[in-house]
Amino acid sequence: MADDIDLQQDSGNKKSGGSNLSLTAFLLVMASLVQLLFINANSFNEAVQNEVKESYKALGKDKWVTLTSATLEQYNMLLVDSGFKPHYLDRVTRQTNDTFPLAKTLKKLTPIVNRFVNNLQTLTYQLLHRINLIAAWSYILVPFIVAQLAAGVYNWRIRAYTFGNKTKARILILRKVLRMVLIALTLYFFLPCFTPAFSAYIPVLVLVVTSLVIKRYIETVQKFW
Repeated sequence: MADDIDLQQDSGNKKSGGSNLSLTAFLLVMASLVQLLFINANSFNEAVQNEVKESYKALGKDKWVTLTSATLEQYNMLLVDSGFKPHYLDRVTRQTNDTFPLAKTLKKLTPIVNRFVNNLQTLTYQLLHRINLIAAWSYILVPFIVAQLAAGVYNWRIRAYTFGNKTKARILILRKVLRMVLIALTLYFFLPCFTPAFSAYIPVLVLVVTSLVIKRYIETVQKFW
């Protein structure tokens, strides 16, 4: 009977995980479309620039120079060197005097197309910047992350030899918390920046919380078995 209940709970958790994945994908698509089609291109670009400037205060000059250089190099490789920008983005935004009726009709969509193209480039830079930013913070926080993992393994070895105190409910909660943190991190890469001053520290918060949750997960997993 208990095994049947466990199977039902595991099945429910899998369904919940699938629904969370679908919801995350939907939110990513919607967030991207909103940024590409509706946000003013100049405002969006300015917000990303402010976010990059704030990371200078958080990381310091040397790490910031390394961060921005890597982001620019990846941006050029992805859009410019690949030919995507000169062969596609620049072509759809070029001015034309074609008098063909279809060309005139499409010309009315020029503001939307221009906004889409400009925001796509800004969104790409934002994504690369945030990936490199979390990588920079991961390097800085390596001692903390390793310490949490080591503490988790140490406590796990101690708890492995204690009796009772089953922790299935706790580990299920930890799984949900970890899943929510990963979803929030995924959304962070694509959502627009509302608070540039705080954005540089979001990776720190995510890495610290993730490390603590994984530590608790390691400590608890033996009792779950």
